[in-house]
Amino acid sequence: MIDPSLSGLHILVVEDEYLLADDLRTQLGHAGAEVAGPFATVAQAAAWLARGATVDFALLDINLGGTLIFDLVDALRARAIPIAFLTGYGESAIPAAYAGIPVLDKAVMFGMSDRLIARIAGEIGKVPA
Repeated sequence: MIDPSLSGLHILVVEDEYLLADDLRTQLGHAGAEVAGPFATVAQAAAWLARGATVDFALLDINLGGTLIFDLVDALRARAIPIAFLTGYGESAIPAAYAGIPVLDKAVMFGMSDRLIARIAGEIGKVPA
């Protein structure tokens, strides 16, 4: 079992691949995070965010059924919310304006939740338990 190193943190997950989204929700929840979503569309996530929701970190797929995530990224950055991209396309698919955002490869996400949790904790400045 994973230590609850993300206890009390609100993590937004925007991912349209059901199995990966469900695995992320489960593993982040086991680590103590409050998971928002997973949302499968930019519109769903943007509507949720517009209601003034609390977010400490966001995990975002870049391409959601042909819709790119970058408008949502801009909204999250305006609120100074740390972000990591989830993608199978690699870093070359990310426009230069977003090059500094960490990229997590979907191909290695399953079974890597402990590393993901440590990375999230590091991004927001919380030391894992």
